[in-house]
Amino acid sequence: MAEHYDAVHLQVGGYLAAAGVAIPVDGSSDSASVIAGWNPDETYWFSSDIVYDNEHTQWMLEDDGSDMVWKQESTRKPRQNG
Repeated sequence: MAEHYDAVHLQVGGYLAAAGVAIPVDGSSDSASVIAGWNPDETYWFSSDIVYDNEHTQWMLEDDGSDMVWKQESTRKPRQNG
């Protein structure tokens, strides 16, 4: 997995659905795993080569009449001190 992804994030819904459930590994009925030790809404990083661009994006959840959608509101760089 680490060859293809930098991290894995366990969303709260995924945690609630999988907590205490034996999850089959490689489609085998002989082996399984659980999410023991994971916390909901937690990210595990496989790489230490992560670079942050210090840009902040603000999102707004809006009702478009038939559904709730996330819309990008603004992007800004943080203020520099000094």
